[in-house]
Amino acid sequence: MKKILLIILTCTGLFAQAQTLPATTQQTLPATGLEAKILTLTAGLKPVGQGDNTSLQYTLSGYAHIVTDANKEEERKIVSRAFCKALPIVKDPENKAFIISLLQICGDNKSVPALKVYLNSKRLCDPATRALVQINSPDAKVALLAALKKAAVSNNQISLIAAIGEVHYLGALDEITAFTASKDPLIKRTALLALANIGDEDSEPILAAAAEKSHYNTDSTQAVAAYILYIKRLALNWPIGPAVAASEKLLKKSHSPYVRSAALELLVQTRSKDAIFILMSAVDDTVPQYRAAAFQLAGRNITGDNAEQWVRKAELSEGAVKAGVITMLGASKQTAGSRLIKNSLSDKDPRVKLAAINAVGALGTGEMVPALLNTMKTADTLSVTAIRDVLLTIRGLDVVSRIMASLPFQPPLAQTALKEVLAIRNPTNKTD
Repeated sequence: MKKILLIILTCTGLFAQAQTLPATTQQTLPATGLEAKILTLTAGLKPVGQGDNTSLQYTLSGYAHIVTDANKEEERKIVSRAFCKALPIVKDPENKAFIISLLQICGDNKSVPALKVYLNSKRLCDPATRALVQINSPDAKVALLAALKKAAVSNNQISLIAAIGEVHYLGALDEITAFTASKDPLIKRTALLALANIGDEDSEPILAAAAEKSHYNTDSTQAVAAYILYIKRLALNWPIGPAVAASEKLLKKSHSPYVRSAALELLVQTRSKDAIFILMSAVDDTVPQYRAAAFQLAGRNITGDNAEQWVRKAELSEGAVKAGVITMLGASKQTAGSRLIKNSLSDKDPRVKLAAINAVGALGTGEMVPALLNTMKTADTLSVTAIRDVLLTIRGLDVVSRIMASLPFQPPLAQTALKEVLAIRNPTNKTD
């Protein structure tokens, strides 16, 4: 991106002075030269509807981006200062918003006085808050809170509340908490999310009450989303106990499989030592969406050390749970599950058998080919098709020879499928 902007600057000739002068001359270039150039360019911005600012905007954006390089700190300060000086000079609100967006890129704490002036503007409050969030200095946080105390326009209040949440400003906790009681649903929702983002332990009763009011389900208040965000923030702190308690509460009280899935992920994160036991219990759930989420989490947490535990879990399970464990073992390429997968190729439950066939393909081991071919002799159409597809993926020179040796002993449907495999894997040898 910076290279593209540099090319644009060079082509327009507006960066020519700094780029064409010898290195010794560039080092002695007065700061006022670059600052004056920036001010001249910003003064050329035309009000909306009175001309095309595209070229100037590209050029000014180029300056803002280029000076963020690590070795251009002095230039960044000059450019940032110039943008701050330009703000009161430029009269058009849209052009002011554009300059503020450039300060979001290259501004620093010294830009805060120039930006906070616009926090009471209906049009410019939002871009100014975004710039201050990016700067994220103590002065920026104080400016956001001071503006919130004076804000009378709801849109400004929403922008400021959200910004204070993003910078995790604990000093604004009381003010944000007060806004959670607002009758304006947008302000209330924003305040709940901001309170969650701040992540103070004492905020739990307020956020839990809001989530309970929405029956721990997703709705327009986003109270549950705020509670989930809050737990994530709590999980970054020590001790971890409050985050664990909140995760368990959410998992227990919600009936939404999607909310429960989020709670399960948080619980696994906060109780990492007990993760496998939590997940083994979760995969037994009767709700398919929640069970699938549990298996997905388990797949991310499975290791060579706990794979055997999952094998034992599968051996004691049946149906969808056993199939899920087999799928997970195959997808994670845990060879500890090889014996289980091989034995499950003859399982009476079609879900388990199909999972085992696909797991063989995921493992990609040629040792399973004889077992696959044996299963094919009594397999239904769906299983025959699955085995055919798996045989196309397993590497090894002996796969073709094993298929050819097995071919005369297969039923017609299986023979047709195996001939398709041979035609693709060994096209030079035709099979009658």
